[in-house]
Amino acid sequence: MLNPDLFQPLPQQEGAYVYDDGDRGPAEFFHGRKDIRARFHRVLATAHAKKAGTTFLVQGAPGAGKSALLHQMCTESEGWVLANIGGPELWNPVAMAQALGKSYTVTRTISGGVEIKVFSGGVDKEVAGSATPGEVLRRQAPPTGVILVFDEAQTLPKISAHVEMEATATLNAIHNGLLGAPVVLLTAGLGTTKIAYKKMGVSRFKRGCVHQIEALGLQAQQAVIRDWLTIAGGAKGDVDPWIDAITEKSHGWPQHMICYALCAKDVLDQTGGEMSSAALEEVLAFGDHDRAAYYAGRVDGLKQSDIVRIAQVFSGVAPSEHMSKEDIIDSLQYGQDQACAEKLFEDLLHRGVIAHTTVGMYQSPIPSFHRWIVQNFGKDLGKG
Repeated sequence: MLNPDLFQPLPQQEGAYVYDDGDRGPAEFFHGRKDIRARFHRVLATAHAKKAGTTFLVQGAPGAGKSALLHQMCTESEGWVLANIGGPELWNPVAMAQALGKSYTVTRTISGGVEIKVFSGGVDKEVAGSATPGEVLRRQAPPTGVILVFDEAQTLPKISAHVEMEATATLNAIHNGLLGAPVVLLTAGLGTTKIAYKKMGVSRFKRGCVHQIEALGLQAQQAVIRDWLTIAGGAKGDVDPWIDAITEKSHGWPQHMICYALCAKDVLDQTGGEMSSAALEEVLAFGDHDRAAYYAGRVDGLKQSDIVRIAQVFSGVAPSEHMSKEDIIDSLQYGQDQACAEKLFEDLLHRGVIAHTTVGMYQSPIPSFHRWIVQNFGKDLGKG
């Protein structure tokens, strides 16, 4: 999530911040997603011209690069005020006022770098005491426009019943451009996020405002890997064999690419940038380990028997093949009743292990994860 609290101040530039690298947030090197970025900035231009906003949704599997894409789009939104929200701001006017009071803007430096200025203005008590978060937005949103950034928005349906009506009213006011100000909700989450918004009464998105992101294209992923090797790792010599090897392993998924790219940087640091076949083998071995750890994290906390049930689902279809909900639940009933299978189905949706693709159909969103589950747990299908 784009959280100003995660930015660390530069001592030589008061007020300027840079991101402290973590699991989420901006990519060290960003390439691709040009169409989505262009569409978002057309939405901003329309919102500014009409003094009315809407909702722009990005959804996809875990590790597809949603948070990095949000950050990239924001760093390209010069002149707009940005504010992070997480849920309470939708029903609590004080929380909304505080979010706007901690907003920030992006400017470009002469050298082409990005400078992020964070504001820590006080909360307007009169505005914070308004009846609704929407009223706070009407009165505090700057005329230049505000982008509300809401990541991990698949959590929306968990809003308690006593605040759901207020949250829905705020979402609809933003979504339908009823605030009299250019307010755009830039939001992202797993493949269930659009469904979550529908449950909150936001179902009809404007054309070009919903995007399902998947693996990066070949050119973009190779550009990212090249930057990691040459800029971050200081590689010397022909990097193409390393790029080809990492591309084949990462399948275009940003999180996978990071697994191998970080290992490559560490190995290149140790070799002084020298690229040998032995060093590449070490990179791939460490990357395989890190990628497997990432996959294990996707099912962390599930019972072993439930992971075997996932293998039961995946073993009957090819990676990325579509499946009906009924067929998935039928496989998940392996050794348990239907109610437990339906509960597990919802958990797998939330984790991004399976993803909704089209009406009534689902799939495993990451083919290599699909294969990992089958290879490691399919052997247990006959047990129990």
